[in-house]
Amino acid sequence: MAAKIDGDTGATTLQIGATSKAASATLYDPSGREVLAKPRGSYLVGFLWRQTAASVANSTQFAIANTDSTIVLQIRALRFIIGFDGTAPGAQGRGYGIHRTSGAVATAGTQLTPTLKRSADPASVADVRFLDTGLTTTGQTIQGYAAFNANLSVDTTSRVQSYEYQLMAPGRRTSSRLGLRYLEGVSFRNSQTALVGVTVSGYIEWDEELV
Repeated sequence: MAAKIDGDTGATTLQIGATSKAASATLYDPSGREVLAKPRGSYLVGFLWRQTAASVANSTQFAIANTDSTIVLQIRALRFIIGFDGTAPGAQGRGYGIHRTSGAVATAGTQLTPTLKRSADPASVADVRFLDTGLTTTGQTIQGYAAFNANLSVDTTSRVQSYEYQLMAPGRRTSSRLGLRYLEGVSFRNSQTALVGVTVSGYIEWDEELV
């Protein structure tokens, strides 16, 4: 027969299947938040752009944002590969920052459709887009200093540098993911004037959970 153990509030906290004999439970942290909640969907999207014209410092070239107040985006991983095949300006480098944002969704540029990691998942609520010369970010606020930084030397051509940020690597807690609520996002911004000949590619991976 099936069995269950109830918590002191009457909510079922442990169930044992009559056939499988397997036990299942919902775990909560001390604040009452569910631990390892099942996501409504899991997604990823790849991107690629080449700098075709110089863009001013602190332009947002890539952005992902949450467009649904009932959902939280949980960023699991980001990877950026930066290359340079243009005319070298001398002994210089170019820096990029990955920032948290809030208040608005970026506009203009090329909008990307996220890939479902599981075919039965609903479409993502994330807005993902890029533009080498800079997206429109009216109403958007940058939250503090860059969460991550990426740099590339452009003292010569044929330079390539890879950066990967695993926010939910094996053994880490769920809370290590980067959570984005309604109108919050992540942006990739150049900290100096971007040079023609810089190419950026990579991917971003996330889960979506009900608030």
